[in-house]
Amino acid sequence: MVATAILCHRGMESAAASHFKRARQHGASLQELLEAVEAMFIPGGAPTLGTGLLALMKVIEEEQKDKNGAK
Repeated sequence: MVATAILCHRGMESAAASHFKRARQHGASLQELLEAVEAMFIPGGAPTLGTGLLALMKVIEEEQKDKNGAK
């Protein structure tokens, strides 16, 4: 999560999304990832929070597409 926070702080949304996706593959819940993104706000400010939320939304959208495609 520290690496993801750094990526978000640097505005690297796609790289952060890749880290979130791997975290999900290793058992992290969406709630845990959201809490990590929220924790980025204090040290990183609104731009870091925004990047984290966009990256997380990208992962959620991909998961929904995969779930709907599997039906």
